[in-house]
Amino acid sequence: MAQNSLCARCHKFANRVCAGCKSSPSYAATPRILTVYYCSRECQVADWLAHKPYCKASSSRRSLYRAADTIQKAFLIYREVVFDKLFTKVEERNGLLLLTEGCYARDDIFVPFPKTLVKTELDRQAILTHLTCNDALGWMHDFISKILEGLSARLEEYSVKGKNHRRSTVVVCPIGSDVNDSRTYQHDLLKVTLPGGQAYALDTTSAQYGYYKPLIPWDDFFSWRVDYVIAVRPFGSCKMDFQKELDKNVRPDKKIQGKVSIFGLEAGVFYHNHKFSTVLNESSNKWLMREGLRHFSKVLGLTLENFEEKAIDLLGHFEKELKDYRDCLVGEGRLGKKFGKGVAQLPPRSKGDKILAKPGEGDKSETGNSVEEVVAEMMKLADVFIS
Repeated sequence: MAQNSLCARCHKFANRVCAGCKSSPSYAATPRILTVYYCSRECQVADWLAHKPYCKASSSRRSLYRAADTIQKAFLIYREVVFDKLFTKVEERNGLLLLTEGCYARDDIFVPFPKTLVKTELDRQAILTHLTCNDALGWMHDFISKILEGLSARLEEYSVKGKNHRRSTVVVCPIGSDVNDSRTYQHDLLKVTLPGGQAYALDTTSAQYGYYKPLIPWDDFFSWRVDYVIAVRPFGSCKMDFQKELDKNVRPDKKIQGKVSIFGLEAGVFYHNHKFSTVLNESSNKWLMREGLRHFSKVLGLTLENFEEKAIDLLGHFEKELKDYRDCLVGEGRLGKKFGKGVAQLPPRSKGDKILAKPGEGDKSETGNSVEEVVAEMMKLADVFIS
C-alpha cells in the first residue's frame, strides 16, 4: 500500500484497493500506475456509480498494455523461428544499426537467427523487426484478433511515413550496391481505439527505428513519429493482401493430391509463413482449451503476478509449437538443405560470370565501392536522427 493513501469517497486514510482497476496505467506517453483506495467496503459501494466509468476505462487500458506486450513478444518469437535474412556482421555506427548481408543458397527458405553476432536485446529486437511491419499485421492477424477480442476496440491499419527515428536499422550487401534503409519505406501499424474513445498506436515492429515499447497514446505517436499518413485501411487488409499473393503463386498440384505447386522462392517464403501463422493460431486455441478458457480477456484481467505467470507459459507454448513444426519441415528437407548448418553459400555460377565474394570477404561492392563508402554515401542522402 502506498503511504498516506486516501479514500476516494471520504478522503480518510485507506488501505483497501479497487481490484477492478488496480495497477492500471494512466493515459500518457510515459504512463503512471494509478490505484484507487477506499477505507471500507461501505465507502467503496457508495462510490461505485461515480467510480464505475473510470474503473472500466482504466482496466481496459491495463488489458491493452498487457495484450500489446504479449503480441510483441509473440511476434519476436515467431520471427526468430522463421528468420529469413543471412547476416554476417552486425555493428552500430553513427546512430545506425548496420547489418551486412551474406549470400544465400538458392533453396533456403529460412536462415538460423545469428545469435552470436547480436550483443544486446535491443539489437535483437531491431534485427528481428527490420522491414517486417506487414508480417506483424498479416501473419499475426488471427492472434491479434483473438487476444484483443474482449476489449471491444476499433482496429485500423495505418500506413505512414515516419520521422524522428532514434536509431535506424540498415542492411548493406557487400557484393552489390544495394542498401535497405528502414527509413525509406512506409511503416504499417495498428490504431486501437477503446470504447471510451482513448486511442493508441500498437506498433510491434518499432524497434527497427529505436523505439521498443509497443504501445503509445495515438496523439503522442502521431505528433512525434509520423511525417504524413499514406493510407488507412480496415483491420485485416494486410492479411487479405497476403492471401492474394498466396492465391496467385501457390496452387494445388494437379498430379499429387494434397500437394501444392509454389512459383518462386518468394512465394515459398509466403507459403511457409502462412503455414507457421496457422500453427501459431492453432497453438493459441490449444492453450486456451488447456486452461479451460474461451477468451484471453480473463487472462489479461488477472493480478499482475498471475498474468505474468500465464504470459510466460503461453509464450513458451508458442515457441515450442513453432519450433516443433519447423524441425519437422527441416527433417523433411523442405526449408533448404543447408538450414542450421552454418553460413549458406550461393551455388557456382555459370562459366564466364564474375565470381561473387563469400560472406565476410566482400570488402568491395560490384560497383567498386567499399561497404564504408556505400554507407557514407547513403548517410549523405538521408539525415540521421540521434537522440
